[in-house]
Amino acid sequence: TDGEYAVKLTESLTPLFNCRSIDEFYGTIGIIKLPMLPRGSEDDTKSARDKLKESLDELKNTIYTYGNKESILESLKNIEEYSEIIISIVKDYLDALHKYKQDNDIYDFQDIALLSIKVLQENESVRNELRDTFKEIMIDEYQDTNDIQETFIGMIENNNTYCVGDIKQSIYRFRNANPYIFKSKYDNYALGNNGMKIDLVKNFRSRKEVLSNINEVFNLVMDDVIGGAEYHESHQMVYGNTSYIEEGLTDYNYDFQILEYDDTNNKKYSKEEIEIFAIAKDIKEKINSKYQVFNKDDKVLRDITYNDFVILMDRTTDFDLYKKIFEYLGIPLTLYKDDKINNSNDIYILKNIIDFIVKINLKEFDTEFKYDYISIARSYLFNLNDDEIFKTFKDNSFKETIIFKTFQNLANEVTSSSINTLLEKIINKTNMYEKFIEIGNVEASIIRISKLYDIASNLSSLGYDIYTFRDYLNELLDADYDMKYSAVNTSSNSVKIMTIHKSKGLEYHVCYYSGLYKGFNISDLKEKFLFDNKYGIITPYFKEGINESVIKYLVKYHYLEEEVSEKIRLFYVALTRAKETMILLTPKVEEAINSLDENNTIDISIRRKYRSFSQIMNSVKHNLLKYYKEIDIEKLGITKQYLYNNQSLTSIEPTKTKDFKVIPIEILETNTISQEHFSKNTHELITKEIYNNMKFGLEVHETLEYLDFKNPNYELIENTFIK
Repeated sequence: TDGEYAVKLTESLTPLFNCRSIDEFYGTIGIIKLPMLPRGSEDDTKSARDKLKESLDELKNTIYTYGNKESILESLKNIEEYSEIIISIVKDYLDALHKYKQDNDIYDFQDIALLSIKVLQENESVRNELRDTFKEIMIDEYQDTNDIQETFIGMIENNNTYCVGDIKQSIYRFRNANPYIFKSKYDNYALGNNGMKIDLVKNFRSRKEVLSNINEVFNLVMDDVIGGAEYHESHQMVYGNTSYIEEGLTDYNYDFQILEYDDTNNKKYSKEEIEIFAIAKDIKEKINSKYQVFNKDDKVLRDITYNDFVILMDRTTDFDLYKKIFEYLGIPLTLYKDDKINNSNDIYILKNIIDFIVKINLKEFDTEFKYDYISIARSYLFNLNDDEIFKTFKDNSFKETIIFKTFQNLANEVTSSSINTLLEKIINKTNMYEKFIEIGNVEASIIRISKLYDIASNLSSLGYDIYTFRDYLNELLDADYDMKYSAVNTSSNSVKIMTIHKSKGLEYHVCYYSGLYKGFNISDLKEKFLFDNKYGIITPYFKEGINESVIKYLVKYHYLEEEVSEKIRLFYVALTRAKETMILLTPKVEEAINSLDENNTIDISIRRKYRSFSQIMNSVKHNLLKYYKEIDIEKLGITKQYLYNNQSLTSIEPTKTKDFKVIPIEILETNTISQEHFSKNTHELITKEIYNNMKFGLEVHETLEYLDFKNPNYELIENTFIK
C-alpha cells in the first residue's frame, strides 16, 4: 500500500536527514536509492516520486560538482585573493571619481542622498531640528523604497511616518528597490509591533470579473516565499465599484480571454506575426461592432475608441513590428518607449555642423570637411539636390555655398562662445525647430535637442570648449552609449503599446498581453564576475582550468528566486491595469497536470523554474480551462504584404486598354550599346564603398525599370531592397 511505501521511503532517506556535517552528507548522498513504487500506484504518487528523484539527482550533481568541505574551502580561499584585487581597483576608481566630483562640485542624485545622511550622522542638532520640524512624513509607493532612502527617513522620523504601498507592485529591483523593507514593517505591524497596519483591499478600478480572475491566478502562484506576499490570506482584491453592475451593466462576458494558437506545424509566420494580427483583428471587430465600454467617472456606456485599447509587453523588441503591421492594417498606434539620443539624425546633423564649424575655424578643408558638407547639404535643414552638391565638389567652390556662409561667422566665435551658446545660435540660424515639421515627430525631435542642450550646458560648466564637445559627440556616437529619452509619438485617438513598467499607475478598458512566451532576461548569470548584496563579489578561480565556486551556485539560486518573485509581481501589475477586459495570447501547450501543494498553491519547485509569463499561465491552466480558447491561425488574415506597405498599389484599378496591332518594322544593322538602361555609369576611379553603393543603385533602378506595378513581383522587390 501507499502507507507501506511511505515507510520504506522514510527509511531510505533517514541517513540523509541524520547527517551532521557536509563531509558526512557528501559521503551519504551517493548511496541513497529510492524504493520502487508498488504496482497500481496513483498518478499523484508517481508524480511525487518523480519530483523527489529529480531533486535528489540535482542535489547529487551539485555536491559532486563542488566537492567536499575541503574542496569548497580551497575554492573560497582562491577567490578571496581575486576579490581583494577587484576591491582595490574599485576603491582607487571611486576615490578618483569622488575627487573629480569634489573638485568640480558636481554630484548625482545618489551622491546627494549619501551626503544628506552624512550630515545627519555627524550633526545631532540637525537631526533633532528635522525631527521637530515635520509633523507628519507621508511616503507613497513605499514598496519601491531603497536602503539609502530608508536610512534617511529613519534618521528624521519620530513615530510620525505614514507609508502607503503594495508589495505586490514592487517591480524596480533593477533600481535597487528593496521590497523587504515594506514586508518587514507590514508583517510587524500586523502583529501590533511598532505601528498599525491598515489594509486597503477594495478595488474601484475594475469590473468584478476582472478582479475575480486576477485573484484566481495569484492565489495559486504568489506566497511569502515566491512573490513576497501571502496572497490568498490577506492580499486578495475586493470588488468596490458597484456602478459597474448598476449603470454599467451589459450582456458581455468580462472573464479572462486566454487565446491559444497552435504553431507547431506553422513555418510561414512567426509567433509575433500571429499575435499581432490576432490583436489587430479583435480591435477592428470591437471598433466596427461599436463595442460598449463604461466610463466609471461619469457612469455612462459609450462606443469604444482606439484610445481604450492598450497592448502590454515586458520589452520593446517588437514595438516597431507592431507599428508596421498596424499601419498596414490602418490602425493608429502610439508607441510608448525610450529611445537613444544617439540614434537620431538630429544629433548626427548637429555633430557634423559643429565639426564643420571647427574645420572652418582651423582652416582644415580636408576629406572630413567634405563629408560634413554632404551630410549638412542633404539634410532637411538645406535640402540641396545632388546636382548642386556635385557642382560644388567639381568646382571646389565650398566657400561660395550658402552652407559655408551660414556658418562662417559662427566659426569666428568658436573660441569666445560657450558650447550651449554656440549650439543655440546653430539652431536659430538653421531654423531647426521650424523644419522639424518636415521629418515627422516634432515633439520627439524637440526633446532630443533639449536633452543635448542640457548636456552642453553641463559640460560648459565643467570647462569643456567646442573642440572637446566635438570629441565628446564623436565618442558618444561611435561607442553607441545608452543615453535614453522618452520618445512618445502622440496621437489623439490611437491604440497604445507600452512595457508593463511604463503602464504602472495607468488603466485601460481593454488590455492585450502578448509576447508572454518570451523568456525572462537572466543573462547576468552568464557573467563570470558578479556582485550580490548578500554574498558580495563572486569571481571564478583557476585550478586545472577556470572553475566556479559554490558561492556562484548560491547566488544563482538566490537570484533566480528573486527574479521569479519580481516577474510574478510584474505580471500582477500588468493584469491590474485592466478595467473591463483582459485578453492574453499564448502558444498552445499540453494541458498542465494539476500540481497544487497542501496550501492549494502551485508547488514551489515548479514556481522556482518559471522562465516566462507563459509558463506561469501554463502551470495554472488546469484551474482556468474554462477561459481558454484556441484561435485558428488561418482565419486571422495574416499576410507578408505589410513588409512592402503597398496599400496604394493594391488599390490601383486594372487599366482598361483597346486592342492594338503589332506592325513589324525592319531595323538596319548598326552599332548598339548592349544592356542599355537608364541607370548611370561612371568611368572614374572610385572606392570600394562607393562602388558597392553604385552597384546597389543600379539594382534598384533596374528593378524599377522591369517592375510591373499592376502585378508587382514581391520576391524581386524583397531580393533587391531587403537583402
